[in-house]
Amino acid sequence: MIPRILLLAFMFIAIMSGCSNDPAQEVVAESDTPPAEETVIEESIPEEAPVTVEVPIVDAHVTLESTNGGYTDAEAIDWSTIVTQQAKVLVFSDHSICTILLANFETEEYLKTVDLEPGQAVVYFTLNQSAESVPVAGVYDLTVYDGEFTGSAGIRIAGGVTVMISMSNIITGELEITHVTAEAATGSFAVQDRWTEMSGEFQAPII
Repeated sequence: MIPRILLLAFMFIAIMSGCSNDPAQEVVAESDTPPAEETVIEESIPEEAPVTVEVPIVDAHVTLESTNGGYTDAEAIDWSTIVTQQAKVLVFSDHSICTILLANFETEEYLKTVDLEPGQAVVYFTLNQSAESVPVAGVYDLTVYDGEFTGSAGIRIAGGVTVMISMSNIITGELEITHVTAEAATGSFAVQDRWTEMSGEFQAPII
């Protein structure tokens, strides 16, 4: 009887050992969804808009009165309309000269050398500036002719006569170039000596 009981006990222990659970296993679930890509946002730096300078449209004109004998002896000159304007620059090693010219007649020739007929005349300004190949904006002192931003003024008249503004008798003398583009120089002037007074504005094509 006892051996049978022992046998049953051994069988019970074996059954219980076979039914014991395996140690818990860690299960790692892998997702089929790939990891989200990192998005890099680049900040765009806005480009600065180019600065646009508006150049005013100037109606060129000259107001001129003179009691200089070389002027009064000539045929009457009508300055009511400025027909031709020019700006010309001559470059030298250490400076350049800009000449502004205004005429009361039409021509394609250089106003400083063109032959004049009675009644025709040219107001011109010779300006000292730095060694640039274009007119240089700024205020030019026409009371002296020495160094940069100085100059002189004169009037060409038919018959080979040139009436110069006298620096020894000048009262006021200033020319200002306010705007310069690839095509033209724009500005104004006011000059007076003992015999002659003239003022006006220009927008002279660069030749």
